[in-house]
Amino acid sequence: MTARIAASFGAVAADYDRHAGLQRVVARRLAERITGLYRAAAPRPATLRILEIGAGTGLLTEALAPRLAGLGVSVHWTVTDLAPAMLERIGTR
Repeated sequence: MTARIAASFGAVAADYDRHAGLQRVVARRLAERITGLYRAAAPRPATLRILEIGAGTGLLTEALAPRLAGLGVSVHWTVTDLAPAMLERIGTR
């Protein structure tokens, strides 16, 4: 089952973002929420370690990275996904 899911997402990886309007909206909202939580944290860590499970093509990473960079936060990212082809798209952002 897992292999079938990975193959299905891998097959559409190149076109995924074109059809991911809702996912993009959710990623932006989640990025805003995460940024707000960071701002409210006391003390604020200078470096964040972020593990994104099911990262897909990196919509959340794309939305969150500039927000955290704007706050001067250093981030160590670990992104995972069942479909290697989806992860390859992150590298093109």
